[in-house]
Amino acid sequence: MNDQQPPRPPQGDRTPHPQNTPLPSERQRLHTAQHRWDTVHQDVVTTRIVRGIYYLGGALELLLALRFLLQFSGANRDNLFARFIYNLSGPFAAPFDGLFSPPTFGEGANIFDTNLLVAMVSYSILVLLAIRLIWVFRVDRR
Repeated sequence: MNDQQPPRPPQGDRTPHPQNTPLPSERQRLHTAQHRWDTVHQDVVTTRIVRGIYYLGGALELLLALRFLLQFSGANRDNLFARFIYNLSGPFAAPFDGLFSPPTFGEGANIFDTNLLVAMVSYSILVLLAIRLIWVFRVDRR
């Protein structure tokens, strides 16, 4: 009787066994599946970023619209809510202050602030441009 076992390959030898080597068609299928997963993951991340920008832009538009309505209706500036809205929206309205002289009516208490309307349109355009740039510069792996 021969007690010798067949020789084992050295530990450093990592040659795949024929039964574990994927066939070329299987390799292609695995590559395609990984590519699809990467693309879907990237689309999910990009979509979340775009939604976040839409929400922030919408919140800013709402804030500026509230400021416009308060000014248009002649709201008391000493009121806590009105003061909160004016203080919160002030930094976003400041770049457009003095662009046009807004018409007033009702003894000067009611202001039709065209500067806020220009600000709202400008911020909307900036949001749309930012979203478009995100979609354009996204790495397309398709």
